[in-house]
Amino acid sequence: MTKASSATNINVYVLCTYSVLFHMGWSMWERNVFPIWLLQVAGGSKDVVGYVMSVQGAVAVIAAPAFGSVLDLTQAFRGLVLATVAIAMGALGALAHVVERNRLDWRLYGAVCLWSVLLSAQGILTDSLLAATTDKGEERGWAFALKSTFWRLGAALGQVANLVIFAVEGDEWEARPMRFALHAGLCTCAMGAVSLLFLDHQTAIDRPPQHALAVRDGPTADLLANEAPSASCEADSAVAVAGRTQWQPRSCSPSTTWRTGSDMPSPPSSSHAAAVDAALRDESPQRAQTSSPSPGRVNEARSRAVGRSPQRQALRARWVLFSSVLVRVCGKGMVMRFNPILLADVHHLTPTVLAAVATTAQALSVGAPLACALLGRLIGPVHTIVAVRLIEPATFIALGLSPAMPPLAGRVASGGSLLLLLALPVGTRAMEKALLMDMTPPKARGRWNALESINRGSWAGSAAVGGFLVHHTGWLPAYVTAAALTVASVLIMSALLRGERRERATGIM
Repeated sequence: MTKASSATNINVYVLCTYSVLFHMGWSMWERNVFPIWLLQVAGGSKDVVGYVMSVQGAVAVIAAPAFGSVLDLTQAFRGLVLATVAIAMGALGALAHVVERNRLDWRLYGAVCLWSVLLSAQGILTDSLLAATTDKGEERGWAFALKSTFWRLGAALGQVANLVIFAVEGDEWEARPMRFALHAGLCTCAMGAVSLLFLDHQTAIDRPPQHALAVRDGPTADLLANEAPSASCEADSAVAVAGRTQWQPRSCSPSTTWRTGSDMPSPPSSSHAAAVDAALRDESPQRAQTSSPSPGRVNEARSRAVGRSPQRQALRARWVLFSSVLVRVCGKGMVMRFNPILLADVHHLTPTVLAAVATTAQALSVGAPLACALLGRLIGPVHTIVAVRLIEPATFIALGLSPAMPPLAGRVASGGSLLLLLALPVGTRAMEKALLMDMTPPKARGRWNALESINRGSWAGSAAVGGFLVHHTGWLPAYVTAAALTVASVLIMSALLRGERRERATGIM
């Protein structure tokens, strides 16, 4: 096993362990319990819940680009891992202190700010390192799907832990069981953060500067085909694939080592190198004579290349994907943190019942990333994303209508909608991340991961709007607005369907 493949395996294993522990703790304290605890501390004011959650958005807009830019400029994975672990210890310690005080003051907002910095840092770091140690295409897609699967497993285990805690401490939304669940979740997050210290970052640091390689054909290719450099280094070259640029690793080395064996060619001799140079010289005038189009055709081809250059198309595709996710998280962020409040305050679900619903949803979501990856191989990743994400607006409408239903029907509608919402759409996150990394050059991945972290900030930032709508207009207007934004995000994502159909028609995918 080579050093690169060994490092890849180590990083995948460590990141899967981290995903289970960190998301288990996150699910225990922040997903269901924290909004209800915050509502009680704020005296029942839903506006305050939205304001506190919105602080994460403002901080993420500042912290995420800064962290991503530092990662791209320095590639200092070791130092950034240590910094992320230190931030985690500070943020989790501050949150534990706030929970123990049980008060709404500046300390709560400060702890939430640190937590937002931690979310941005850990997301950018882990995704960039996983992309740096995996090859593009299916390998990277499956690596992200595997990480997402363990992420969902951690969420399910977190809800199981909450179910046990409330069954033992008391099946009521009271201070003691909620404080116990919050502290247990924070401690589990801390264990997940410490696991990042076991990442093997040396392979990503040792990579040489990337440069494009020219692919030659004709007589020269016959001579170049005899060369067999080892995979001691990798360079990324842009390969246009029907409207989308993918960054393809190719073997190269300034000091090439040569393998020996009956199936491998002998090391290149000086005569071989001279023959290659001669072929290049002889081939150049031949190509110049056979490919001399008229000036009009040259200008036409040049203008066509400017409009359809692979780099411009890849940049356009990245912005389409980013815009779609941005609009979606703005819509979801309006109501997602209010879902537990709706079920507990309006439909009067007990902690164990709510934890049971969330546990079932998270258990189903464990297989969602790999199921979406399989579906993506059949119909295409963009088609899969569009089809699965249509579930979200339907569930939002059902949740918004549930308070006006009879009690039993409302509980069934709200519980079933939450089950679908948490179980299925999350399966496309890994697919979106893999698509983004395939279309992004390695030296810009930190910044584009930072943009996704800003999306997470928009999720929290729109909570203030959702809180205002819920408090002043009711549940239905808030959920209808969220549904409209999620539909708009699906329409934006549909702009990539045409390119994917072209790729599948040409047999490239």
